[in-house]
Amino acid sequence: MVLDVLSMQVLVAGGDRIIAQRLERMLADGGFERVVTALEAELVLEAVAGGHPDLILLDLEVGGRDGLEVLCDLSRVDGYEVAPPVVVVARECSRETVRRALNYGAADLVIWPVDQGELALRVRNHLKMRQTALVLGDRLHGAEADLERERLESVERLALAAEARDRGMGAHLRRIELLTGAIARRLGWSPDECRRVARAARVHDIGKIAIPDSILLKPGHLSEQERERMRTHAAIGADILAGSRSPVLQIAEQIARSHHERWDGGGYPDGLAGERIPIAARVVAVADAFDAMTSERPYRAAGSLADAVAAIAAESGSQFDPGVVSAFLEIDHDAQAAVLAACGSTDAADRERAGV
Repeated sequence: MVLDVLSMQVLVAGGDRIIAQRLERMLADGGFERVVTALEAELVLEAVAGGHPDLILLDLEVGGRDGLEVLCDLSRVDGYEVAPPVVVVARECSRETVRRALNYGAADLVIWPVDQGELALRVRNHLKMRQTALVLGDRLHGAEADLERERLESVERLALAAEARDRGMGAHLRRIELLTGAIARRLGWSPDECRRVARAARVHDIGKIAIPDSILLKPGHLSEQERERMRTHAAIGADILAGSRSPVLQIAEQIARSHHERWDGGGYPDGLAGERIPIAARVVAVADAFDAMTSERPYRAAGSLADAVAAIAAESGSQFDPGVVSAFLEIDHDAQAAVLAACGSTDAADRERAGV
């Protein structure tokens, strides 16, 4: 993202109308194409929040308020990855004025009346520095996105290695991803949130890599000792995923640890209940249970779609979060079944029919 600095937006904020008009004219004469003015504090904040200026020329008086107090308010405006520089316009140049302005976060200070050429050079230089910061920010975001993808691929390969001992588990991971995304959409989550939780759901059982085949693939019922060993996979999975700066892997850690917790507090490993269970884990708990009931396992045959839906509904408020169950029941499971039966098709039309 490279912008001509003359096309970047400058906000003249506060001061009396005559000074503001003169500043606006000086900038226009200097070639700056997008100069706007706001005199009252509320209008300044609205202009910053809605217009996203690239530089602010801030008078020390803003509609009867101290301009530096307004500067503090500006620092709390959301929506900026790189905050715009603020150049304070002062009518006197005492050491105290300079110190206060810089202490409040001003990037620079000019004394009124100011030479037009000096003003244009200062504004141009600050806009160039902002432009550089924006470009570097874009590159950093791109590098972080690449790194996150690499981390996710590594963790997913480990999850696949854990599941490869059980035939069909690759398809299971894909089905969990699709169903988790579908439930999240019904809950009204943003597209970004749906994408993250769906991707994170793929590694919910990564801790099974530490469970022996004799337990994981046992065709009969597990003994109490074997069941306790199997339950350790939740905490182990969370430990494997812990400490990442990736938003997806942070969600995945919560899911891995808590997707076997129950709404009534009878789950494991921590015995959490209700909303103390992370919401992402509550969503995956429903998706995982549904897929388990409708998939063949070494110890039992697959159940019917209708029976699985009824079983999930029956556990609303006991095993599962009632809100998540309601969202789950809104999904067209007949349409979704055709997709999930195809081992998690990635076809866009199939995904849309699945509600993902």
